[in-house]
Amino acid sequence: MPRLTNKDYLSQRDFLVDAWGHFQRVFTVLPYEEQMVLHAFYLPYKDITREEAVEHRQLITKKQPSLPHRAGKSYAKLYSYSQALQHHLVTKPARDPNARVKALLTSGRNRNIRVFALANPELDVEKLAKALIEVAKDMADERKSAA
Repeated sequence: MPRLTNKDYLSQRDFLVDAWGHFQRVFTVLPYEEQMVLHAFYLPYKDITREEAVEHRQLITKKQPSLPHRAGKSYAKLYSYSQALQHHLVTKPARDPNARVKALLTSGRNRNIRVFALANPELDVEKLAKALIEVAKDMADERKSAA
């Protein structure tokens, strides 16, 4: 198997940066662990120069020698899925985006709903702070009602 060149690495990173910036949902086809592997190796969520990306690649490869291989496998899955999705969107006629929801609401049968997670490698401090404030408020309310 050929080695990943810096040119190929940067090309793959460009694809992931574009996907992260414009269509994050495509990442949800991968399990959480594989998403985090892509984030660790390619840093698609960070605005860095090409030189910084290559430097990161060299450093992370020294620290975690198996990471490039794992990231390559995850990248291949994500890229393949995005190509299939793009082909589907180009060749299939557009449908009502709410058709599935309408069908679920009007159907008398139970249906399975799949939920997919998007791994965000950066902590959203504002969301965390809001959540903690809400938890504190709930705890204070429970204490007041118990007293």
